[in-house]
Amino acid sequence: MNAITTPKRRLVLLLMTLTSCALFAVSVAVYKTSSAEVEVAAGAMLVAAHEVGDFARWKQVYDSAAESKTRLGWLRGQVFTENGNPNQILVIEEFKSMEQARQFAELRELRSAMIRSGMIGEPEFRFLTRVSP
Repeated sequence: MNAITTPKRRLVLLLMTLTSCALFAVSVAVYKTSSAEVEVAAGAMLVAAHEVGDFARWKQVYDSAAESKTRLGWLRGQVFTENGNPNQILVIEEFKSMEQARQFAELRELRSAMIRSGMIGEPEFRFLTRVSP
């Protein structure tokens, strides 16, 4: 059984997701450009939880995808590990729209990158919509 699917891990991942989204919202609220405060209208989030064999290898592939994600309306992302275990990863990506977040999750290019990165098993995706700042 994949460690992510155990009830205790699912609860931990849910709590991490909620906490991370709250922190993410705060970071967006205080982020400023030189001319004006940045406002994110849609707040469409893609949350992915998965396990990898080697964090450094995974992170290199993750970082290399920024340009292609930007073309799909990606705004920013954050990476977390579970209890300091670098091989249990939670990623929160923010997109301009939910449609763009879903399109990204379904890309063959993403599936190929996951294989190259050494991901173990299938990722667990959740799609969240911000309802308050």
